[in-house]
Amino acid sequence: MLGGTTREVTLYRDRNDALTLADVPGTHEVGGAAREALARDEALRAHLVLYVCAGDLTRDQDRELRWLHGFGKPLVLVLNKADQFRDGEREALQRALRERYADITAARVVVSAGGRESFERLLPDGRREQVQRERAPDIAALREVLARYAAHGAGALEPAREAAVLSALATRADTLEGEARERAAETVVTKYTKRAVVGALAAVMPGTDLIIQGVLGTALIRELGKLYDVPLRDIDIDAFLAQVKLTLRTSASLVLAIAGNALKAFPGLGTLGGGVLHAIAYGLIFDSLGRAVAQTLREQRALDGAAANETLATLLANGSAERLRRIAGYALKPNDDETH
Repeated sequence: MLGGTTREVTLYRDRNDALTLADVPGTHEVGGAAREALARDEALRAHLVLYVCAGDLTRDQDRELRWLHGFGKPLVLVLNKADQFRDGEREALQRALRERYADITAARVVVSAGGRESFERLLPDGRREQVQRERAPDIAALREVLARYAAHGAGALEPAREAAVLSALATRADTLEGEARERAAETVVTKYTKRAVVGALAAVMPGTDLIIQGVLGTALIRELGKLYDVPLRDIDIDAFLAQVKLTLRTSASLVLAIAGNALKAFPGLGTLGGGVLHAIAYGLIFDSLGRAVAQTLREQRALDGAAANETLATLLANGSAERLRRIAGYALKPNDDETH
């Protein structure tokens, strides 16, 4: 909800201490990523979640409501500011929300949180006067829902809450593991890109095709497969590298042109001759190959040759200045530690 006024989590207890309500920041606010994280963490810890909206749900809100449903705990959809709708509009909106979310929400209620309202009053002398007054809240339906759950006690809701917390912890652990693997994959790709550059610089005959030899390409793919726990067969690697050779044939002029740009992006590199151009081209190939393979292993848990080859073709055409300078640097300083 855009432009919300809540900036932190505030707790409220009812008179009998039977309930504790947490008022959390609204989500999808401009610049509100930190407050959104607060809201989601609090929803994760709660026994029951109230999702408050002020109208029909947007696509992002719909996605968020369904994500909250995945926690497995009671989820109540609360339509606030009901007094702003005409009777017919409010009934149509209630009906639409009920039909759309009956299967993922425990209840749907309509409330008005109150506040101040303005209206125009006609005075006896014919003048018109602008008047402001407090509008009484109407939350009876919500009170009834909360009382029904409170009657069973927190113990009845605790298993679902614990399961949600444990699920979130597992998701977070998976995220951290994924991030660690991505960093490791970056190291592997860098290592083989540097080896390709050094190999090209040392080649007796410029133009020796490292991909056709298959030594570095096969080793790169095997190491990435081991990193992502994806067993790879020799036949699958060979078939994929055959596809790669076809892609390189059609991309050769583009790769050489991009490598040539590296000579311009790195002052002084052009004076080192055509061997450096050849080395940078191989660096671009292995950098692209490694990233394409890592992506398909990460996303599909398999070496999808077609998908990886498509990504490879896209990466080969990426001539960003930062990338060119990085790979050109490998050619300029081939004796640097290959893992850095």
